[in-house]
Amino acid sequence: RFHLHHYAPALTRNRCDGFREACIMIETILIVDDEPSNRNILCQELAHRGYTVETAVEGAEALRRIASAPVDLLILDFMMPKMSGLEVLMELRARGHDIPIIIMTAYGSVDRAVEAIKAGAEDFITRPFDPDHVGLVVRKALERQRLMREVEVLSEELRNRYHLIAGESFKMKAAVEMA
Repeated sequence: RFHLHHYAPALTRNRCDGFREACIMIETILIVDDEPSNRNILCQELAHRGYTVETAVEGAEALRRIASAPVDLLILDFMMPKMSGLEVLMELRARGHDIPIIIMTAYGSVDRAVEAIKAGAEDFITRPFDPDHVGLVVRKALERQRLMREVEVLSEELRNRYHLIAGESFKMKAAVEMA
């Protein structure tokens, strides 16, 4: 698997549709669902939208894969055997992972949605889902993550920009602000 984060023509591997040509930033999404039909439908829909899509059958597999090769976004089924999507979410947050996570379920309720959001989910989607809605939620979550990283980089640049300047006088502060 190639994990591309640049703008250049590249050949990427996608489990849904084989090899395809890409000329834009390729983001990797991991779908975790114990139901093969759910994984396949979501995989095809997101691959069609240009994402590199990987799949996992259970929560423990997802945790292992993320530990070895980070992904850009995670879509978790809420109800899975052994380890629920909510448990995977909480484990990733406890390990310090800040990737966007979308919880998806056929058994949606306001209480479950609130619980997932409080635990750190980016969004909560119920099945059956509208493909356009899923595409929008994924795009917004990835866009938000990109913007947060950009703010972090710019903040760090700003902090480092004037760290060598000494002085606390009014004139020194004014000079730094003008620069």
